Amino acid sequence: MDYKQTLAFAAASNALCLFTGSGFSKNLSGGTSPDWAELLAQLCDLLNDPGQAKAQLEQARATYPLEDCAQILELAFLREGRSFKDSLAELISRITLSDGAAESLRRFLSDNKSTVVVTTNYDSLVQQSLAGVPFVTNYSGKPIARKPDAIQIFHVHGSIESPSSIIATSSDYYQFINQGGYFSQKTLTLMHESTVVILGYSLSDTNLKAILSDLHYHGMRSISRGNIFYVTRGVVPAYIRDYYEAAYGMVVLENLEINVLLNQISQDAPAAKQQLAQAEADISDVIAGRKQWVDNFIKLRDSLFKIFATANVNGVDFGSRQFTSMISDLLTRKRGFCNQFGAWDQYEHLADWLVHIGTVIDIRGSDLENSYLDALNYSMNRISSTYERGKSWYAYGVWKSKWKFISFDNKLLVRAYTGNNAFCQDALNIVNS
Repeated sequence: MDYKQTLAFAAASNALCLFTGSGFSKNLSGGTSPDWAELLAQLCDLLNDPGQAKAQLEQARATYPLEDCAQILELAFLREGRSFKDSLAELISRITLSDGAAESLRRFLSDNKSTVVVTTNYDSLVQQSLAGVPFVTNYSGKPIARKPDAIQIFHVHGSIESPSSIIATSSDYYQFINQGGYFSQKTLTLMHESTVVILGYSLSDTNLKAILSDLHYHGMRSISRGNIFYVTRGVVPAYIRDYYEAAYGMVVLENLEINVLLNQISQDAPAAKQQLAQAEADISDVIAGRKQWVDNFIKLRDSLFKIFATANVNGVDFGSRQFTSMISDLLTRKRGFCNQFGAWDQYEHLADWLVHIGTVIDIRGSDLENSYLDALNYSMNRISSTYERGKSWYAYGVWKSKWKFISFDNKLLVRAYTGNNAFCQDALNIVNS
């Protein structure tokens, strides 16, 4: 799938949410922001006997998760009559911005003021980067601000602006989870209604998994996929990608720097806004059968993507019979264009379309299943990893590079289908990879 266009359309339709973790703060601070374990070690230095405190912390870390270690450390502060959270807030407030990273974020949010920032970080680095850009800070216990044309920043686990709001220890987390108050529900609703870009988390991060589990548990991602993107600078093993896609419907974007991604979205959003306006005017009539997309539009590589993006913005159910019928018709027409003289670009387009559909719709058992598998059979049997007359090397490149984005269940469906039908060896190598 073309994630750049997906995110540009989300920004253009005021439906983009940045969900940030400790790695995002590290990026904004030029690498100086400490992680949670480092913060706990720094807190030990504030106690009367730092050596003993650090030894106890290391012992605890061998057995207990970090939130339990924070609870143990808080008890040490209480024994000395001091506030653990005030001390934590004081340490975090000393973190300073890196001008380059801050400018990139400020420029992005200035251009896309409807973007919501949801963070599990306590620091105010995002706010500090927004010089001259209006924003409001929200956290539990504070009335949610409704300032127009201002960046909305939600601190899910509290903010150093109010140390008492900070959720750091195991008892804090238990209370937060069990309360299920307005603030946490508001945050979940915002994420449900948006295309979420996850920045600065490890895939093993407890905070990340807890919030994704809430979204999954409440059925908020049951209709369509491809609305949660995890951005990482490194490479994620295929089995981990499959796990997170199957569990949370999450698309993993590898080898991607945060600043590069933000710049890409800003560059593409203005054009997406113009395209969105026209597509919105047409899609209801097309789904209802009153109009039909013209051939010149369907021949474009990104026409299917624009249709999906517009449908998503307008709350169209991707699983509805009207929508799947329209997609089936589009696949049939696209295959027809492949048969025209010199239409090699259409083979590449069709492969891209099938990847996108396989990423955002659960195919098995849907009205789209037969037409999708037929189109996939047509596409995959016309690819080649080497130059071969009558086959597309470019379509092969699409399948080879983007197969990883297709949902886990759709991969299983395709693998079962290839076992019962004749497929070329290049196609089999891809689907069984």
